[in-house]
Amino acid sequence: MPTFGADPDAPDNGWEERTGTKKRASNKVYELVKYFGYHRSMRMSQRFGQEDKAILSSNFSRLLSKGFTTDEIKSLVDRFYSSPYSSSEYPALMFCKKEVQEELSAESSVLLADVVAQWLLDGMPNNGPFMDTREVRRAVLLVCDESVLRYPELVVDIIRIDDPEPYLSERLSALEDLISWNLGDNESGSGQLRDTLSMITLPQELASPVKSPKSMKKKHSTVKQAVLSIKSVTNKERW
Repeated sequence: MPTFGADPDAPDNGWEERTGTKKRASNKVYELVKYFGYHRSMRMSQRFGQEDKAILSSNFSRLLSKGFTTDEIKSLVDRFYSSPYSSSEYPALMFCKKEVQEELSAESSVLLADVVAQWLLDGMPNNGPFMDTREVRRAVLLVCDESVLRYPELVVDIIRIDDPEPYLSERLSALEDLISWNLGDNESGSGQLRDTLSMITLPQELASPVKSPKSMKKKHSTVKQAVLSIKSVTNKERW
């Protein structure tokens, strides 16, 4: 979308994000921002200036790092423009709102490089990458509550070991209890819980013998949102 007041004969050199030092957006991000700003459903009266481009650039970079492909992000943009949110006079700001992003991404189909995380993302189907997938699903459903919505990456690390019962449930229970202890809902000792989880790497707030409820990760509304928040989970290349 053209910027009013700009020199029409000047070459389009994109834009630069300003975060202390100038940083040129990547080609993928640049193309995604163009896709958003030149979308067929965008009205001329809606604002789309340099600030909006910088905000979108940061948002798209974050989505790419979480595992979304360019095609999937374009699908998010398409869904945004077909939703009531697109009526905003500031569509870029509306698109980047946390609640809007969560609603749009909840409808997306993502292919992850981590097959165990993918299994969790897909709703724990029967064809999982385990010796006894039904047993793993049963343990997650019965034991995990806070853990799968706050620390899905740790749940993934535990079930990836693929040990049989009762070890699987014991480890998932230890993680659940350790989270509960940190939140102040469980006064039992935490040392034994960390010993039970010695085969995985715990984040600092869970590895510490001191409670740190303010450092705990937020609880997501759905498992899909939680899995998509894992920074180390990336998409398989599909282009």
